[in-house]
Amino acid sequence: MFRLENKQQVLEQEAASRKLPVPKVLPSEKKKLNEKAKKMAQAYSWIVYRNKSISDTDMKDCSSFMQYKSKILANQKTDSCFYESLFVFSTRTLKDAFEEADYMKLEEEVNRLFRSNAFNITERNIKEKERLKMYPQLKEPTGPESDDKMLKRLQMRLRIPK
Repeated sequence: MFRLENKQQVLEQEAASRKLPVPKVLPSEKKKLNEKAKKMAQAYSWIVYRNKSISDTDMKDCSSFMQYKSKILANQKTDSCFYESLFVFSTRTLKDAFEEADYMKLEEEVNRLFRSNAFNITERNIKEKERLKMYPQLKEPTGPESDDKMLKRLQMRLRIPK
């Protein structure tokens, strides 16, 4: 991905210096990149599935949602350590495949992948708190409220940007 991005930048610079239109990256190169990305996604999915919070035997013992949820919450620290180890392992393993100048970019990209909102519950909670602070009308009422107040609060919610 880095090579393809760097290649595009080099092509743009050369085109600008020669005052020519910018050439496009070949579709075959993009196809190869997409195939590699698919393989990486499959490998990642396999790793995550094989190391899930609840083993198959534990899952069979759960007869209710509460039991299932309590087992997942009990394994939260272990999961966190696993994902942190996966992050560090991925970064250190990939360093050999890149030039030293790209190390920071590599760490940033792996960090973005593993710590994005899709993976990071803490980050999502922090952003949600900031959003509630910025838009207090999003807060749920603490006690009973009249129909007028509820209607006004709901109308105010419609004005908040998505």
